Amino acid sequence: MNEQVIDFLKGNPNNNKAAIIAGTGIKGFPLFNLIKKMLADGQIISVGDGNNTIYSLNENYTEEQVIEEQTDATVNEGTKEPVVDESKKEDIPEKTAEETSPAASTTRDNSKYKLNGEEYGKGP
Repeated sequence: MNEQVIDFLKGNPNNNKAAIIAGTGIKGFPLFNLIKKMLADGQIISVGDGNNTIYSLNENYTEEQVIEEQTDATVNEGTKEPVVDESKKEDIPEKTAEETSPAASTTRDNSKYKLNGEEYGKGP
């Protein structure tokens, strides 16, 4: 989804959320959270506030910054993929089945319903 917004803003700079929704098909909370993260990371910039906010790509933001932020491991220059230091893997404790499975006492129903291609929770 991140790439969709970046590609849209490359070809259509200085647009509001309505234009981004129309151009990418991403809407609602996924778009809100994505824009919030991209602003925090410095990938995009905004001018104005509320419904009049205009978003553009931050021209000073580079792909190398994305890689540096995503991992503190070294990067293979040929593939731009992170290289994991095998000696550091031992320091990371593995999660047990208890930690990865939902608790038996959980009473919340987090099931989703799909309507017209959109997923909705049971809330309002």
